[in-house]
Amino acid sequence: MIFRPLCLVFLFMTSFLFANAPSSYFKQGNINILIPELWTIQKPIKAGSLVMSHNSIPATINIFQHYFLEPVTANGLQELRSATVYDGWMNILSRPGSKKETLMANAKDSHVAVYVRQELNDNLKLNEFLTAEYYFVVDSNYYILSIETTKHSWKHIQSEWKYFLDSFWIGNGKRPSFHPLDISFNDWIQEGNFNNMNYINASPSIQRPLTIKWEVSVSANVANHDLPIVTSGNDLFVIINNQLSKIDSSSGNTLWKFSINDSINPTYLSCMNALLFLITKDSNRIIALSTDTGEVVYTISINSLLSPPVFTQDSIYLNDSGIIRKYSTGSGFLIWSHDNYRFQEGAIFVSEHHLIGQISTNEFVALNPGNGSLSWKTKPIKLLMPPTCTNKILLAPIKEGSLNKKLVAFDLKDGSIQWSLNKSILNFSFNHPISATNEFSIISFSIRNDHNEKQHFLMRVDNQTGEIDWEYPSTFGYSRPLLSSFFIFTFNKISNKLVVIDSFTGTEVPHPPLSNHLLQFILIKQSIVNLFSTENKLIMQSIH
Repeated sequence: MIFRPLCLVFLFMTSFLFANAPSSYFKQGNINILIPELWTIQKPIKAGSLVMSHNSIPATINIFQHYFLEPVTANGLQELRSATVYDGWMNILSRPGSKKETLMANAKDSHVAVYVRQELNDNLKLNEFLTAEYYFVVDSNYYILSIETTKHSWKHIQSEWKYFLDSFWIGNGKRPSFHPLDISFNDWIQEGNFNNMNYINASPSIQRPLTIKWEVSVSANVANHDLPIVTSGNDLFVIINNQLSKIDSSSGNTLWKFSINDSINPTYLSCMNALLFLITKDSNRIIALSTDTGEVVYTISINSLLSPPVFTQDSIYLNDSGIIRKYSTGSGFLIWSHDNYRFQEGAIFVSEHHLIGQISTNEFVALNPGNGSLSWKTKPIKLLMPPTCTNKILLAPIKEGSLNKKLVAFDLKDGSIQWSLNKSILNFSFNHPISATNEFSIISFSIRNDHNEKQHFLMRVDNQTGEIDWEYPSTFGYSRPLLSSFFIFTFNKISNKLVVIDSFTGTEVPHPPLSNHLLQFILIKQSIVNLFSTENKLIMQSIH
């Protein structure tokens, strides 16, 4: 498949960055673009269209703007173009636009397609032509961004096309901003991170000798509880001794710190979109701080917070005394409030299409995040511990009757049961909430043998089928598994033993032993930050 590399380029083109080329700003109607240095707008400029050509490479960029009498989808527009304009071409790629592409263009819908055509020239050799098109739709108006070039020339202009796409947007005034969904790592070893998955996108090289990158110590007596600590880019934020600090994870240098007053809950901290979030001890205020300066940006006053706040791209969801309220992350303003159901105390979850929580009747309900309307609900269930939510399923450890315990996976599309897992052992118990990636889940459980001794296990389950991939037996009870890109981390505070397991094979990975008594740890990129307690000192140590 000679065109497969080209497909991969367009599938992942929004994931890579490159240096900005010199450019000039141009606006025509609602269209805003930056023109790369080596490109020129062809004149005369016509209404509803714009053509740019490269100064030295056979390549043109076209922008078409038009409208339909009836609303049209971006995918429908692509199918129409494919059947008319590109009849006889090979359609080597067709995919929906990403959230980032749609939002940054200030559109409501988007789609991407790549076409290739081959011609035999006078020398009986094939000339290969490539056209890529982005389709953006705003109600009945549509915008087509098209680049036409040869397969040979594509590699020379790929970065300029990407730069042009990144600059394009529709509208007037201020352009929408996009921030990737930062995962909040509040209370690492217990519940509290994004949708309770206990997953970190990090890849420390645990199998090779690790060296100390930096180490800092502070006077603190924190042996009895875990510290709230979150990451944002290269920065660590932590509350120690009622002091909120920002630390450079590369050097260990403290960038700023200040005292928080006694009304602030010192065990909670979250981060989203360049904002830090604190809550008060009486759970009636949410305080947003700037990650740059630590200054207060806004405060949200509520009655009583029953669940940790849930964050998305630009919204905050709060369980305020059983009523779900949606606020703007940027301003703290209330967007909507939903009081048709009384939500229980406990975690709420957010997926691409639903906001999910358990109500007073023990049913799980899913609301439309846009307006708070009901999407679906489950039958009543009795939870054993907080559930976990991936991008497709809700994992709920439940109890049926007086003895039966099992894991149920609810499909997020409609709330139906996708699969359930029952070990059929009467003395089976879940040790911790489920840790999960979008592909698999790790279950920490125990059973009692014939001698009434507790035996502990980790088990990997396929999220699609519910099938067991492997089981790992362990002698001691360990903390809730923390998942990274390749490994599973868990430790026993009493024995001070850290166990690292290959998440794909279920085998233990050899690693350097711990030299101090481990209090907790976090992963950031290719480093592990360990927190040790010694007498009245807390040592924060980064190894890489």
